[in-house]
Amino acid sequence: MTEVPTPVGPSRRIFHAAGLPMLLVDPESGLIEDVNEALCRFYGRAREDLVGHTLTAISRSTPDRLRDALSVAAGSGASFAVSHVTASGREIPVTVTASPVEIDGRRRLVEVITERGSRPAAASCSWRHAARRPSRWRPRTRAGSTCCSRTW
Repeated sequence: MTEVPTPVGPSRRIFHAAGLPMLLVDPESGLIEDVNEALCRFYGRAREDLVGHTLTAISRSTPDRLRDALSVAAGSGASFAVSHVTASGREIPVTVTASPVEIDGRRRLVEVITERGSRPAAASCSWRHAARRPSRWRPRTRAGSTCCSRTW
């Protein structure tokens, strides 16, 4: 395991308080530098089992494919559909949304993990339709409104 510096300050508090699984990765080595509690719960792993290890600890992708994906994401960010594995060995399809950030003069990736086919708890089925509506359209949320057979 490689020792990595721990980010400090307000951005670290935001990162760790986030409800979505997130990790901080070195795009050159694939080394996981930090994870939040939501990610630990998502994978069923302790922080110590992830920080200091490479992405191969959770990813089913080959090292070459991971290296290519990290290289692309380090440029301007990217989203990838991949398979990851939990501590119990369950394989799960996820979307990894990676955005480049600069921390202490070093380029890093902040990755947000979402299980494919799921939406954040606050999302409504109206969100899915919003892309097809004019920008002035807002989903109805008053009692009696429906969307995708769901009554509001």
